Amino acid sequence: MYTSEHRRALLLGVLGCVLFGFGARPAPAQTLTCPGSPSGGCIGPVAERGSRLNIHYDGLNPRRSRLEWRVKNAATTFVTQFGDPASGTTEYAVCVYSGGSLVYGGDVPAQGTCKGQNPCWSGDVEGYRYRDPGAFEEGLTRISVRQGVEGRARVFVRASNNIVTPTFDTALTPPPYANQVTAQIINDAGQCWEAKFDNGILPFARNDAVRFRATAIGP
Repeated sequence: MYTSEHRRALLLGVLGCVLFGFGARPAPAQTLTCPGSPSGGCIGPVAERGSRLNIHYDGLNPRRSRLEWRVKNAATTFVTQFGDPASGTTEYAVCVYSGGSLVYGGDVPAQGTCKGQNPCWSGDVEGYRYRDPGAFEEGLTRISVRQGVEGRARVFVRASNNIVTPTFDTALTPPPYANQVTAQIINDAGQCWEAKFDNGILPFARNDAVRFRATAIGP
């Protein structure tokens, strides 16, 4: 037979699921956020077409909005430059700029547990991976940073769901964007990686009210 204490506990459990979602976690305090303009001195691709940025904006159905950014041939990067987000305190932020102005900013804390109470971050000798199927942190579902010699370091970012209505930082501004777009990932260890897209040098594949698709210029 249920007592008043049982009923109260059940009510609180249901309320928690409504507020935070099943398998999600409450929002942690954030200390790293995207600056208002691009950071300087970032590591980028060593050659033209070494990075791609794809954005799909759906203002009517935010859950269908997507952002995917990949760098496949970044300059020399050592694993120590990534800090330690898995068991340490290194935070990360993903930032996209149009004409020097921030149009998306999402950050993720170090450590943490994601859906199913699994660790959000994992690490090995090559780098770190972040996975959050629930897209709790500004819509970011995947981050991968991998060390490598010149032209072999890699970055991958995927975001969905909350990028139009984020919890903390800067919601995704809908395209079209300016002729110069910059994507960066930064950490609070003082390191950053980037790719630059310039419509005047390497024309964008698409830049309208729904989609932005471009390939990066060289260093």
